[in-house]
Amino acid sequence: MAANCKEFVKGEIEVMLPDIIVTQGNRARNALAGAFPVSQRVPMPGNPRHKAFYEIVKISENHTAIKIVAWHPCAHWKSGEKEKCIDWAAKSVREFITVA
Repeated sequence: MAANCKEFVKGEIEVMLPDIIVTQGNRARNALAGAFPVSQRVPMPGNPRHKAFYEIVKISENHTAIKIVAWHPCAHWKSGEKEKCIDWAAKSVREFITVA
């Protein structure tokens, strides 16, 4: 994410009110770090460095979203890690959508 766009991302999310937010890589993760109150944070199982996790965030008074935080697609993935992360993220989103 370009540095000159970072300041607008929070406002754009507040207007669009998405149910799902996905960040990939450090820049995207950092752009939204602390932008919205977090009610729950769940690390990806088997991920010792906790670089992949999801958060339930409150975007507005009446709207929450699931924010998936993952490695950048070009990151150095160990064998099978990328697929595990995608499967875990998809399962987490399905569970959130069912509850929300």
